[in-house]
Amino acid sequence: MVTSVNDASIPVSMPLSSPATRVPRSVGVFGGSFDPIHYGHLRMALEAKRSLGLDDMRLMPCYQSPHKGSPGASALQRLRMLSIAVEHTHELTVDARELQREGPSYTADTLASLRLELGEATSIVLLMGVDAYQQLDCWHQWESLRHLAHIAIVTRPGFSWPEQGVLSQWLANADTPDIVQLQPFGGLVVLAQGLLTISATAIREELANDQLPHYLLPEPVLDYIQTEHLYR
Repeated sequence: MVTSVNDASIPVSMPLSSPATRVPRSVGVFGGSFDPIHYGHLRMALEAKRSLGLDDMRLMPCYQSPHKGSPGASALQRLRMLSIAVEHTHELTVDARELQREGPSYTADTLASLRLELGEATSIVLLMGVDAYQQLDCWHQWESLRHLAHIAIVTRPGFSWPEQGVLSQWLANADTPDIVQLQPFGGLVVLAQGLLTISATAIREELANDQLPHYLLPEPVLDYIQTEHLYR
């Protein structure tokens, strides 16, 4: 499948590289407030891990998003909800390093920390939705991100692509997805997924209106939210 941006074709699927040319390890990172974690987050991370052939996919809750207000749940509560959500799967893990740093959680700092931990040869893939990519040039030290990791963008219906500037140029020169198995950083790929259009904001609103958002998030997470009286 191919997505077109400004008459440039962006490849979104291709066979992975042979074992002889693969990086020794590949790790995906999907950050956010996760306030609360829901099935849209989980499916996006899981599908990206499988389609890119990653060895690990880490869900990374931020302490405080530089682009949003304060979360409705505390850092420990959001971490607990994430842990509950992935408790019975080996394909997704939780990385709490951003919760150990107070203040805004800058992705550049996080990726630098990961690179030191995982080494130069490990492929690191930063996963984000197209809505986040649209605002990427407002992020702290955003141009350094591709020197630390690959960027994988998940398309979403209803969102347009940047039409000018560096972000548009990056898209026009997007790589095939197997780049994440060929080198440790530097690539930009686009993934087409059947996304679940679930909103954490809508979930919080339902809870604030004494409605239970069944089927939008794991039931054990909803049980925890009710026990802790969150988002009321």
